[in-house]
Amino acid sequence: LEPDSDPTPREDCRLTEEQIHVLIAKRLRCKKRQNYADADKILKALQTNGIHVQDKARKYRVDGENHFGRRESRYVRRGGTRGLSPEDAAEIASLVEERARRKKA
Repeated sequence: LEPDSDPTPREDCRLTEEQIHVLIAKRLRCKKRQNYADADKILKALQTNGIHVQDKARKYRVDGENHFGRRESRYVRRGGTRGLSPEDAAEIASLVEERARRKKA
């Protein structure tokens, strides 16, 4: 469980703590066997109940939040505009920021 998360599941969560642990373990076994279709189904079931998993850190949240202590990251353009007009550069920057926001959702 993520340390800064609320340990109380969302009201609409239909899973017990034991069921959550079983599903997370089953998903890990599926991934190790390269059965990604079933692993994705389990992940979707968890997310539907407000449980979000971060595999690399081996953490999960039950409060419906999908962040794990990450700081706000912003894309930074490096180098010149390579002949782009200021308007085009601004539009590209806007699209990149929008993409970053949607990836977090």
